Amino acid sequence: MKNLKLMASALLITTMASAQDIKLEQVPPSIQKNFKNEYSKAKDVEWELDGELYEVEFEINKMDHEVWYDKDGKVMRLEKEISAKELPSTIISLIKSKYAGFKIDKAQITTTEQRTIYEVELEKGWTEERKVLFDKDGKVLSDFED
Repeated sequence: MKNLKLMASALLITTMASAQDIKLEQVPPSIQKNFKNEYSKAKDVEWELDGELYEVEFEINKMDHEVWYDKDGKVMRLEKEISAKELPSTIISLIKSKYAGFKIDKAQITTTEQRTIYEVELEKGWTEERKVLFDKDGKVLSDFED
């Protein structure tokens, strides 16, 4: 679990250090086309070049989204804010039993070719907050105070 936190922190720092804002005109046409076809209702669209990947941040129905494309327009990673109702029932059941008294504050799904991870922020009153990562089957991958 400690290693997962360190890896996540290192990835965040690396991403923040290497990503740079770019204009739409700097995004390859194939990526622009794929994005427009898939996310025609996107609002507040911002593009970045993150190493060799094109990252786009946007909102749909007030929910945050981030998509990373390779130079050919293939989606490499998708992060999407979701409602608690969209979480798999196995995760909801586990939260109710293992985290009794906590409420779901925020939920996100991250999808890559290799795996799907659900990140859930839980809160109990004003003082307790937890961040829990689940795999697609509901197994807890990481659980720490936030």
